[in-house]
Amino acid sequence: MTDSTLQYDVVIIGGGVVGTAILWELAKYDLSLALVEKRPDVCDAISKANSGIAHTGFDAHPGTLESALVTRSNPRWEEICQTLQVPFRRCGAIMVALDEADLRNCEAVLEEARQNGVHSVRRMRADELLALEPNINPQVAGGLHIPGESITSSHLLPIAYAESAVLNGAHVYLEEPVRALQAHDTAIEVVTSRRTLRASWVVNAAGLYADEIARMVGDDSFTITPRKGEFYILDKTEGHLAQRVILPVPTPITKGILVSPTIDGNLLLGPTADDIQDKADNSTTQDGLRRVAAGVQKLVPMLEPYRKTITQYAGLRSVCSTGRFEIRPSERAPRLIHAAGIRSTGLSASPELARYVRELLQEAGLALRPRPNYRPERPAIPLIRDATPEQAAALCRQDPRYGHLICRCEHVSEAEIVQAIHAPVPARTVDAIKRRLRAGAGRCQGGFCGPRVMEILARELGVPLSKVRKDGVGSEIVLDRNKAAWR
Repeated sequence: MTDSTLQYDVVIIGGGVVGTAILWELAKYDLSLALVEKRPDVCDAISKANSGIAHTGFDAHPGTLESALVTRSNPRWEEICQTLQVPFRRCGAIMVALDEADLRNCEAVLEEARQNGVHSVRRMRADELLALEPNINPQVAGGLHIPGESITSSHLLPIAYAESAVLNGAHVYLEEPVRALQAHDTAIEVVTSRRTLRASWVVNAAGLYADEIARMVGDDSFTITPRKGEFYILDKTEGHLAQRVILPVPTPITKGILVSPTIDGNLLLGPTADDIQDKADNSTTQDGLRRVAAGVQKLVPMLEPYRKTITQYAGLRSVCSTGRFEIRPSERAPRLIHAAGIRSTGLSASPELARYVRELLQEAGLALRPRPNYRPERPAIPLIRDATPEQAAALCRQDPRYGHLICRCEHVSEAEIVQAIHAPVPARTVDAIKRRLRAGAGRCQGGFCGPRVMEILARELGVPLSKVRKDGVGSEIVLDRNKAAWR
């Protein structure tokens, strides 16, 4: 250990929804905490591609840890999102059966829901489903209503978790990939690209790379395989076509392709489920998008994915070789706690998953005392698009930059962008601004506001435009003319 080594009670590896939730949970206690993330922002890998659905757990495999964590998390969402100032809506869901085989499979789903303790799920006749969602396939034979399914922001929730923790003393180190772990009897040293952190305990929440972190201490008890899911996002003009999450009846292979409203008013269509090998392959494919379009048109025939899309993207889920959540101490290094193999229910399970990890740490010997002056609330940036005329006028008096609209599609002002750049977890890239404020997420996809966002980033960060990045290293957008001429 050198004099420059930083000391912490707990270090968390990974800044997705799982890692940030654990940081948020532990920040309630009088602990020194740090999170290290190799990307330039939290929620910048698999969590940013989550569907944003907070599930009830009605269709989880009964008796599993996943089922327990998802079902226990669900009743907490209103309180959590109100405290963290994250948008949330309990919109409900319907499962659409198109034939007699689907109806029989719905009975199995209903029984799973009962075993999981989600007793609000009930059968519905075709006419009842059509009354709830008039745009579904008129050939519907019946199905299920799941009123507890909800939507939130898959971007803002991890950011809010992290910012709440930072406001309560935690440290977040961005763009610091972990190079090595050195396990000792009473501590683990986390060696990043920039520093060494010595911690009494380390939590491995590295998502797709959790198996690689485990192998740093000689633990090869599981492997992670990426599963790609491709999505369409439709224009807000199509948002009226589905007020609830519209689900197909699952098969033994997949839960299928769904239609979901988003918290921002768009429609989300997808995902596919294709196991791949490349953990960095988040490309979309012609075949994948074709399958999404075909799947959603079986549920809502009038959807026009090809004509009404504003963007498409692909996300990767972490599929564990053991087929289950791996939340436990490493057998090779007991001070390393795995939180791995968390697939698409990571967001849905995150509050209780964080509690579960906290309990594991406490059982392992971590002393937990409530943090003095703990601040549960996380103030959000006031948004001009949500303001009444009177509130907008007050915001402009407080900061005239609220009157300078940068993103016309999503109504984002200069004042909001400046606040995001200087937030507890700062937005330092174009995509980081987009995740927090939706500048560039509208119909023109940044065609108008992109250069203006870049100018504000350059000014506030004190760097030339040629140093402003879209996202990670190598994503600079503007060419340095001097370097180009020199070449």
